[in-house]
Amino acid sequence: MYGNDNGREAPPAYGTLTDDHARRFRDKFDELVKTVEESVVGPPELTHLAMVCVAAEGHLLVEGYPGVGKTRLASAMAAAFGGVMRRIQFTPDLMPADVTGSDVLDHDNRATFQRGPIFANVVLADEINRASPKTQAALLEVMQERQVSSGTGTYRVEPPFIVLATQNPADFAGTYELPEAEIDRFMMRLTIDYPESPADEVAILTTNLEQPPPPSRPDDQPILDPEIINMIGCARAVTVEPNIRAFIADLVRATRVRRRDVRLGVSPRGGLMLARAAQAHALAQNRTFVADDDVVRVASPVLEHRILLGAPPEDSATTARDVLHEILDAARPPRGRRRR
Repeated sequence: MYGNDNGREAPPAYGTLTDDHARRFRDKFDELVKTVEESVVGPPELTHLAMVCVAAEGHLLVEGYPGVGKTRLASAMAAAFGGVMRRIQFTPDLMPADVTGSDVLDHDNRATFQRGPIFANVVLADEINRASPKTQAALLEVMQERQVSSGTGTYRVEPPFIVLATQNPADFAGTYELPEAEIDRFMMRLTIDYPESPADEVAILTTNLEQPPPPSRPDDQPILDPEIINMIGCARAVTVEPNIRAFIADLVRATRVRRRDVRLGVSPRGGLMLARAAQAHALAQNRTFVADDDVVRVASPVLEHRILLGAPPEDSATTARDVLHEILDAARPPRGRRRR
């Protein structure tokens, strides 16, 4: 698609995109969304946003009650674009070395690093909030820096590197609260709820009874779809004009304004994640520049989980979503390029 066939070359990240690049990105994006939707029953918006996150090479956190299809969604996404995929079942007794790897002694008593399952293109971290805080802390470096440090050196994970994590509600038995620093490393958090209608419930039964689960690949056949790497590069090259950057900065800073019900607002990293998600969303809409609509469309899944509430007044039912919607309603769209 973006290769050297027919004289076409892949656009470099941060390079100049053409309308043809945008069209080809959109075609592949739609193909991936359709592939995932064949295995997952749910709102189309959910799959669309999940694939926007992947195209921006962001980590994705999927939250919901047990049995609503979180793992199936993550598995279908991982299978759609290939590469080395590892699944880690997070449990209370999981140790940091079980995730990242560790130094081991060979026959000559020399330490060598044995890589853990985190060294993959796609890591399916199932029920991530069932692991202890000690194990959660082991993920901080690799999710942000794309590397693992040990006594024998520093080891980089190969791009693309995406963590697709699922978690049950925090008040369920056997779960731990994810550290704020780890939450901030997830580009998006999406929530899967119970089916809205009897028809949806029947569709889930039909899908699981008549269709096999998303295919898995042998470890010796890690075929990464090369178009995924090019999609990520294209998304990074989408234009974010100064007025849109100022709009994003204003939204992020507004979450930090002193108010009784907010304990922690959105970090500068959250603003960067918002910009990158908006870039991928714009390209999925066949445009080579970010419009204010793109920012608003991805604001909730990118920012809500970064707004941490304190103890609200007894008569308050404020949620992070309420705070963000209040900010979005008060925000003025920037002048300049808008959606055409």
